[in-house]
Amino acid sequence: MPVEPRSAWEFPNPARADPKEEIIAVGADLEPGTLLGAYRHGLFPMYAGRSLAWWSPEPRGVLPLDGFHRSHSLARSIRRFEIRVDTAFVDVIRGCADPARPHGWIDSRFVHAYTRLHDLGYAHSIETWKDDELAGGLYGVRIGRLFAGESMFHRVTDASKVACWAAVELLRMDGAALFDVQWTTPHLRSLGAVDVAREDYVRLVASATMDPVQIFHNPSCSKSRGALAILEERGIHADVVRYLDTPPDRATLERILDAIGEEPVALVRTGDPKFKAADLTENDVQTHAQVIDVLLNHPELMERPVVFVGDRAVIARPSEKVLDLLD
Repeated sequence: MPVEPRSAWEFPNPARADPKEEIIAVGADLEPGTLLGAYRHGLFPMYAGRSLAWWSPEPRGVLPLDGFHRSHSLARSIRRFEIRVDTAFVDVIRGCADPARPHGWIDSRFVHAYTRLHDLGYAHSIETWKDDELAGGLYGVRIGRLFAGESMFHRVTDASKVACWAAVELLRMDGAALFDVQWTTPHLRSLGAVDVAREDYVRLVASATMDPVQIFHNPSCSKSRGALAILEERGIHADVVRYLDTPPDRATLERILDAIGEEPVALVRTGDPKFKAADLTENDVQTHAQVIDVLLNHPELMERPVVFVGDRAVIARPSEKVLDLLD
């Protein structure tokens, strides 16, 4: 994935908006950075009259990845179609933009904007094909573990339902956490879509779109357990590394020391009796090279937990220090 383009605009927090208001902002543009920034804030673009508006429904529709309703009739329909991904993105979005469809509003400006996102690797189409003809599909935006579904269409009965089923299956296999469907229409409710409060959705989308989280964890340490509990309470999926079972190598220790922004000695448990038992003194752990050599031989002396969010890290002592990376 290329470096994510940034937005020139700042979006308001929809969790602080009046619950009666679904339009959170008006204006801005459809540049790739603007769109990605909006989705990270729990917003999506759609016209309000002739104005470009940024919407946050209250409540918000989501399709639980473990709660898709596959009826017997849909199970039979699945066998009638071939599933393809990203082979006809422009055709799918144009199918969704067909002006003959009820409530059609997607115009050439949106087609161009989302095609640019597709070219950058952020927008995707899930397509249903029958007899080598495009029968239906959906498109949406993927950021981290979020898939924001935008629109779907069908030319053959059940083609869009099958595309939705396929999207759920693919997202589950790919480690996604959140499938946003904007509003829970009767059609989507029949597939398992549910409503969540706007405030909860904002929290879910923040967790799903944040940079990868990794914790170097020692389950016998109360501070390490506390930091992991904070991540879990926030609904944040973390890559848990039990560093005593899999000791970090030289490159990993260099990465940690570069990221924590503290003196090298901070990564060593100099007060642990095992430190003294190893005939070590603080003079032995003053430089990066010294600390790395000591921890390669004595991984049990590494201070814990170390928590990464993207390329930023903290030694979470106290456990609440992990919030410095999250807030």
